Parts: sequence; C-alpha cells; structure tokens
Amino acid sequence: MLPSSVHHSHTDFSSIHTTWSDEQRRTVWTLISKSRMGLKVELSPVIATAFIILQKYFRVNEYCPYKLFILMTAALFTSCKSQNCFRTIEMIYNELVRICKSAPSSMVRSLIGQENFDNQGLLSPEQIEEITQAEIDLLKALDFNVNFELPFTYFERWKSNIQALIPNENFIKICNGVIVDMCLVISSKYYLDIAPEVAAAAAAQDSIGQGNLSEITSVWINEVVQKYGQENFNLALSSIIHEKGKTFQRKSVPIQRPLQPIKQVIYA
Repeated sequence: MLPSSVHHSHTDFSSIHTTWSDEQRRTVWTLISKSRMGLKVELSPVIATAFIILQKYFRVNEYCPYKLFILMTAALFTSCKSQNCFRTIEMIYNELVRICKSAPSSMVRSLIGQENFDNQGLLSPEQIEEITQAEIDLLKALDFNVNFELPFTYFERWKSNIQALIPNENFIKICNGVIVDMCLVISSKYYLDIAPEVAAAAAAQDSIGQGNLSEITSVWINEVVQKYGQENFNLALSSIIHEKGKTFQRKSVPIQRPLQPIKQVIYA
C-alpha cells in the first residue's frame, strides 16, 4: 500500500536534494517490494538488502545527484548480484517502470519520467551509464560490503524453535504477521539504529501481543532486551507502530458464526 501523503507532498517527487523524505522512503519500499514478483526474487535477502543499501547510502551522503528511480534500479541490481540471483539492469528497470505506470498515484507515476511512457523497454547507453555510476556510488557508501545481517535470520531461528508447538494454520498466520512487522522496521527512518535481532524480537512481540507470548518467545525477547538494551527495543517497537499508522492497514474481516467450538488462545 502506498502512503496516502504521496499524493500531495513534493513538487518533484522523483528528485532528492540531501536525503529522501519520509514519503519517498515509504514509497520506495512499497515499489521495490512489489518488484519481487516480476523479478522472481525473495523478500529476504534480495529486497531487504536493496532497501538497506539505500538506507545506508542516504545515511552517509549529504548530496544526491540521482533521481529516485535510478537509485531504486541500481540498488536492486546491486542486491541481486550480491545474492547470486543476477537480473539485468534492463529487466529491473522495466519491471519498476511497469509498476510505476500502473500506480493510481500520479506522483508515483512521475517517478519514471515522461520518456518512459513511450519507450519500448530499451535503455539508452546514457541511462545504463548513469545506473552503473549510481551502483558504484552506492557501493562506495557501503565500503563495498553488501553482506548485511538481516532480522530474517533471527526470525527463522525463532520460527524453528516454536513451530512444533503451534498448529500449522495458526503458525502460518503468526509468521506472516511477524514478517509484516519486520518489514515495517526495515522501512522505518531509524532502522540503521536498531540491531537486526532487536527488529525481529520487537516484531514478534508487537505482532503476537505481549499477553500471548509463549515461554520460549518471552525468554528470547528478554534475552534480546538484556543484550541490546530497553531503549533499542523500544525504538524498534515505536518504529513499527509509527510506520503501521502511515503505510499499513489491516483489512477488516466480517465476523462469521463459528462452525466449531472456539479453541483456546494460541501462544507463540
């Protein structure tokens, strides 16, 4: 879901001056997340890594000479290469063009520039050169290290510890909720200030609910708080809550009469 504020924020939504705005950051996360289907790549590590590349780039650079669309393309290209799932620049660029063209927001459609509404999917040598240079600048900002520790590593470890304790249909729902919350942390303004394990643990607590935590999950969260501090954990929780209010809405589901007796609360 695109943040509603993109409809009225920037006179030129495709340009960046010193750093990206909150609206641009949230929109980029949404767009590159949508690209995973067409590009056939995974949320973890490819999409998450691409976005963290951009987070780190804007953390260390005071001036950005590139349009937002160029940086999105370069970040995805860099991430795909680093994760051994190579996609060509043209493939990535055209998938992002397709997504932006179909967006209901004129602001989002403006990201690709008028020239891309008429092309046939072919990039000019100048466009490829600009994306290549953007990739180099992204890598410089990372000291050429694209191997990031991700919250998903800790999520997978926690998942394997509780899987045997929860019925499969509940387990899938619980895991999906935690994944959504981890994505909210990654896309937040303060992600680089939050330890990856903290992001995963805070996502578990927020999604499941503190009163529904199993002993295994409670012990893990307490260990994380002891290791990284309550302040870092609270920053992760507040980031989830803030981003959820800006970019995420749960769909309401009509209440139906249960066909079977209601089961007791599932603890995760």
